[in-house]
Amino acid sequence: MDPIAAFDEEVAALSKSVEGEMLPADTDPPDLLYHYTSIDGLLGMVKDKMIYATDFRLVNDSSELAYAQGLIQDHIEKAHYPAVAEQLLNACFVAGLLVTTAVSMHYLTCFCAEGDLLSMWRGYAGGRGMGYALGFRREELANMAYCLPKGGQTVLPVEYRRERQNELVAKLLDGLASALLAATAGSCVNARAICDRIMTHEMARDAHQLLARMMYTFKNPVFKEEREWRLVVRSHLAFGPGSGSLINEFRADKGRLVPYVKVPLECLGDDSEGLRSIVPQEIVYGPTLDPIVTDHALRALLIQEGLSGCTFRKSEAPFRA
Repeated sequence: MDPIAAFDEEVAALSKSVEGEMLPADTDPPDLLYHYTSIDGLLGMVKDKMIYATDFRLVNDSSELAYAQGLIQDHIEKAHYPAVAEQLLNACFVAGLLVTTAVSMHYLTCFCAEGDLLSMWRGYAGGRGMGYALGFRREELANMAYCLPKGGQTVLPVEYRRERQNELVAKLLDGLASALLAATAGSCVNARAICDRIMTHEMARDAHQLLARMMYTFKNPVFKEEREWRLVVRSHLAFGPGSGSLINEFRADKGRLVPYVKVPLECLGDDSEGLRSIVPQEIVYGPTLDPIVTDHALRALLIQEGLSGCTFRKSEAPFRA
């Protein structure tokens, strides 16, 4: 078999094997996942039946990307791969990871397994304890209806165990290094051909996707209290209606231009049902909101939107403004 074709087959099998090992630490995943948001986010999900997913390179905390990128780079430096393998890994899979077309298709919405965490009220719901946490069924989020021929979405748990993170990075990179060495076999022509085809995404797309997944699902263990999950939407960049994809929209955030997509809150029902709306099962509102006024307003909103089965309650977190 042609060494370049053999390389692509080997990398595809390797990527599938590593992905199969990226299982959640929690053997009993939660039924509900909570999205902490502002009043605007609440209205967007309840009234417009839309949820926003942001380009993963522009999530709230940029240190997340630096953390995962550091794990990947540290392993390459410590593994002492042969020069050609190290150069190709850096050129094809690390240096361009944040700017490649394959990676730019990834958009995230963050969820938490806990609906009333003090750290989340401080960090992700306006910062003043005045936000909302909307609880959705995990299985419905995992079966959201919007799906592209070459994309789709899924719900992934965040991995906080550093030892496990290092094991997964090592397995993927060691396998890639071995495959690169076998495919190049000392041939500069093969090395250039492989590098060009990887960078243009003609091959090794699975490995790129997997490295991207590591970057947005590996977090520092100090954040493990959050028990975070992420809805991942993979979509081609789109610039207008009729493009066959979600439309890229933009918002301003602290001087940055942030791309995002609006994803319909719909999931696949039974064959006889077709599509059905994904609705919140519970709403927890922030610890500094007035319970009398907020209860009244939420009840009226939920009745108007036909969501009378959705329960709501005030946070019990000891928030100090």
